[in-house]
Amino acid sequence: YNFLVRALVLVALGMLAFWLGVICLRRRKILCPAGTPVHDSAGRPVASGVPFEFVPSAAPAGAGAIAAQDSVLAIAMVLYGVVIATRIYLLHARLLDYAGSWKAYYANLASLQVLDVISKLGLCTLIVLAIERYQHPADAKRRILFLSVFVSECAWGVMGGNKRPLIQDLFMVALVSSAVHQRTRKVWLLAPFLFLFLFYPRSIGYRTALRHNGGIANVADASQLGQEALSETTQKQVGVSGWIESGWSNAVNRLDLLQSVGSVLSLGPSAKVLQGRERWWMLPFFPFVPRFVWSTKPILDAGARFSVLLGYGDRTSTAVTYPGDLYAVYGWAGVLGGMFLLGLVCQSLTASLTGPLDKRRLFLYASIFLSATNMEVDAFSFWTSLFRSLVIFAAVGLLIYGPRLHSGKSGIVRRKPLPQRCES
Repeated sequence: YNFLVRALVLVALGMLAFWLGVICLRRRKILCPAGTPVHDSAGRPVASGVPFEFVPSAAPAGAGAIAAQDSVLAIAMVLYGVVIATRIYLLHARLLDYAGSWKAYYANLASLQVLDVISKLGLCTLIVLAIERYQHPADAKRRILFLSVFVSECAWGVMGGNKRPLIQDLFMVALVSSAVHQRTRKVWLLAPFLFLFLFYPRSIGYRTALRHNGGIANVADASQLGQEALSETTQKQVGVSGWIESGWSNAVNRLDLLQSVGSVLSLGPSAKVLQGRERWWMLPFFPFVPRFVWSTKPILDAGARFSVLLGYGDRTSTAVTYPGDLYAVYGWAGVLGGMFLLGLVCQSLTASLTGPLDKRRLFLYASIFLSATNMEVDAFSFWTSLFRSLVIFAAVGLLIYGPRLHSGKSGIVRRKPLPQRCES
């Protein structure tokens, strides 16, 4: 309990530094009645302070707007075709997430890391179609495409034995639909957490079956192992209540990152071993130089080394956590400085959504949201992933939406004027 208390103090101080970073970049707000336009001392409206609402139009005006919007769908589906082809190859090569074998993973590490980036672009297609579906709710074509890709993404996540894709798909739909409708979609937001503890027992059984089988190479093997895992898990649980209790317990333990921070503190000086051969000066080019070009490129496996230090073996990965790794390598100053920098970056990303809401900005924000909030990984892996996501998703957004965004054709920004003025 002593280490948990110290971990709690560490995280609390780190969060104070985080919010200090947020405050440093937050624009000065003027408190006015809801819906009241804000004017400066000269009587001119202040654009950043004028409330707005995003109103999807029922139909685009003109053939040019229709062609532009349909091109977004076409490019997104072509991209998803490339993603599916990559995943089929990974499946047959026994390299798909947990469905692959450890021997195949390390034997193909250089090519796998490139193919894995392509495979994860399926989330981009889902985000694009979610924006289109909720911005054009009456369009049957967009609803069908969105539902098809959503079901496909969930199916690939289940087959690969990875819980994260399923949860992030649900959360991305919640984020996009809430932003477009300008209100919190509670059902979509609660769905990832509900799904996590209901799916957890089956996921553990399926991963165990995958390890014993040495991976899978086709859909038939995945279906057979899935049925066996479901049957064995059902037999182990005492009815529905036992299933829910097991799922809830495992989900809570999985989300208990404070315990991971406490474990880092308990290691003492030996926690220095968590730092690998990666160095911060490598950050600008580390995410973009493939391993077959840079043969000595450091392997980011702090989670695996952490598991070995804790006695869990080298076949699993334990969350080092962002603040835990900063403390292990740089001490208290590292935690405060790293969390302050994170606050600056998160606030700058969030500020990109202020003002009139458009598709490109919403796409980029939703795409990098998970990378910017992943507190499980070590500090270098966190910033590497965030930097790579920012560059790649910005390029994908340019490919899908083109140099200019046609949001003006599909939605309007309507001011909410009231007769009274609010002086700054």
